[in-house]
Amino acid sequence: MRFFSLIFCFSAIAYNGWCEEKTSAENQTPSPCSSQEEFCETTHEILINKQPLSYRAVVGSILLKDAKCQPTANMFFTSYTKAADTPPKERPITFCFNGGPGSASVWLHLGLAGPKRVYLDKDGKVPSPPYGLIDNEFSLLDLTDLVFIDPVSTGFSQAIPADTAKKFYTTKEDIASISQFIRTYLTKFNRWGSAKFIMGESYGTMRAAGLADYLHEEEFIDINGLILISSVLDYQSLSTNAGNDLPYLLYLPSYTAAAWTHNKLQPELQKDFSKALEASKDFVFKDYASALFKGDLLPAEEKKRIVTKLSELTGLSADYILKNDLRMPVPRFAKELLTDKNQVIGRFDSQITGLALDKANDSFTYDPSMDAIAGAFTTCLNVYLRNDLGWTNDTPYKILCDAICYWNFDAPNKYLNVTENLCSVMTKNPYLQVFVASGYFDLATPFFGTEYTFNHLGLDPSLQSHVTIQNYKGGHMMYLELETLKQLKQDLTSFYKKTLPNPPSP
Repeated sequence: MRFFSLIFCFSAIAYNGWCEEKTSAENQTPSPCSSQEEFCETTHEILINKQPLSYRAVVGSILLKDAKCQPTANMFFTSYTKAADTPPKERPITFCFNGGPGSASVWLHLGLAGPKRVYLDKDGKVPSPPYGLIDNEFSLLDLTDLVFIDPVSTGFSQAIPADTAKKFYTTKEDIASISQFIRTYLTKFNRWGSAKFIMGESYGTMRAAGLADYLHEEEFIDINGLILISSVLDYQSLSTNAGNDLPYLLYLPSYTAAAWTHNKLQPELQKDFSKALEASKDFVFKDYASALFKGDLLPAEEKKRIVTKLSELTGLSADYILKNDLRMPVPRFAKELLTDKNQVIGRFDSQITGLALDKANDSFTYDPSMDAIAGAFTTCLNVYLRNDLGWTNDTPYKILCDAICYWNFDAPNKYLNVTENLCSVMTKNPYLQVFVASGYFDLATPFFGTEYTFNHLGLDPSLQSHVTIQNYKGGHMMYLELETLKQLKQDLTSFYKKTLPNPPSP
């Protein structure tokens, strides 16, 4: 059976039997490389849509095993299920993870979908420490049960033995391990009869698309819906390598959005955000793509006109654009836009600024939008697991690990691209629906790049309505802003009701 078009066929890992040990919250002290499965259960209640909802939280670890039934990893998860009065087969279940590669699921968990969220102001800004959690009245728990997965080397998940972790740092092994986790979870918690969804963010969208295909091909598990937050399915749309001009085209509307939010556009463009974005897209289609395609053949007068227009759409000086040969990588744009204020803008959210650290460097040296939230999410997750969910463990919960430094994308001499996999599984499973959310101020996975990718997915016209794309005023984690979180919850409610054969009861 086919796995990725970019890699060799990989057979599903077989395993037999279980090594399960259930412990109470009081006596639970798992070792860093435990070869036992351990679970801790607590019960809670929350108000969603002003209606009380009782739920069960389970934190624990599930063993992954090889063909000889030897443990290869202990994968940590947090799950939430509606109280037992609802039969499992009547409740959909959504498996959630972030990306990186090398990120734990903390962002989706405490930012969007879980029953608790990090307290932020209405604009998504973090208050001064100490940080706190509040009930998430916009949680997805009224729509679906939730399982947040931490891939190997993130959260408390570890390879067994620990020094074998790098074998999981490949696209194919990563997807195979998450697939085995899902299959095991469905069996252990009796969820085979539930409607199944997958939610991924950032690199997690690439994992989600490949995983849906892998589950269909190798495990015969069909997914009802994919939720892709800040999507990237084709690395050619992001990688500004020599000879690849595509990212410069796809980033331009995001540069325009960033310039708009910092009042750097001309008055005519500054007064209307939507028109400014449309002008940027229109310029890409009509002029910019052709200019970059011509390369050194671009006539001087045409080049001058292109430079002038780029300056209008980005807020950068014409001299700077000319010096960069009409091509502005994200680190340089993020450093240059507010250089007159000695500020850099965020990669994950261009609305957020910070003071420049290295004035001599022509690229930004840190991302202020990441530094603004990492401490709050780390603190809140550790407090929450130990105080509310009863999981005691003195090993560090890794919200980010160094997997990206060693990752094998399994695409020698190519860009990793899972669009063929997504097209394949949507064709073979014609009930599969896909929801895609992007942030206008995201300089990590630009919204125009997502639109381009799905416009080139190659779906049959009869299936194109199975993709729903929504853009929001926010960054990579667009849900951090309160109004965007409200709108995203409304849109996802419509998506679940559209996708499910029988909509979930409130």
